[in-house]
Amino acid sequence: YVWSQQFSGGEASLEGKLTSDRQKIISHSRTSQKAIDGGMLDLIHSAAETGTALTQEVLVSITNAARSCLLALVGALCDVHGIEAAVQAITKFQLVPNLPSRDLIAHGSLGEERDMDDWQLPDDFPPHLRERLRNPPVTYDTLTSAVQDSPSEIGGYVFGKHPWLLSESLTHASVTAVSAAYSNERLEWLGDAVLGAVVLRWLFQHQEPPSQQVKAFTDNVCNANLAKVAVERLDVHKRFNTFSTPLLGAIRRFVRELSSGRATVRRGPKPLADCVEAILGAVWIDAGG
Repeated sequence: YVWSQQFSGGEASLEGKLTSDRQKIISHSRTSQKAIDGGMLDLIHSAAETGTALTQEVLVSITNAARSCLLALVGALCDVHGIEAAVQAITKFQLVPNLPSRDLIAHGSLGEERDMDDWQLPDDFPPHLRERLRNPPVTYDTLTSAVQDSPSEIGGYVFGKHPWLLSESLTHASVTAVSAAYSNERLEWLGDAVLGAVVLRWLFQHQEPPSQQVKAFTDNVCNANLAKVAVERLDVHKRFNTFSTPLLGAIRRFVRELSSGRATVRRGPKPLADCVEAILGAVWIDAGG
């Protein structure tokens, strides 16, 4: 919901703003109040029914119980009936005012490259780097046009409604430093939530002991594992858009180590893991959840 709201203004928010907006919606106090307003207390045998005095401690306990029941209800609906049922419950309890729109459109306006005068480069700045700044390899315009020529498939999924999301998911934040292109930060933020929900649901359905779930969850969603997935399963390194030369070098070294067959390899660059999360976010939106 938070992610989709950006499109009404035609602007993109980065991870910090998205997280702040989300926290306002799912804060402890707000979800507790929505649970009470939605009638969760009617389903709970509260201490008041046993004649216990409603002290401050009891009221806090009842409020926490109402919130916990609401979250458990959403989780149960998601597990048994799928995400649609969970979204309907979230909407019914008015945690969000309306269902997210699925008729998303591309960003409102095309970007423009920055004027070279804005950079105030020193006179001895290397000419070849000056030229790259004047004509950056990736801009919003080139991303938009590239959709027509580049494959709209990754990891076996073919983007049907919004192929431009794939280009955005593969674009590093360094690109936005030299052009008005959008980076993959907001899709990464969304994909992180999707990945966590999917892995947790899988662990729950396979009835892993709680003591093992934490480690299994961490092993699956950690940056080290996602960086390997990016290279070995998605070939992200072949389609990654970045303006950072050091990052490209680190990615090349990581790919070589993976290809060498070594028993242990260094931790992959985090931007590769970010791309996996961004791709998941893009798929989530394109497939309608």
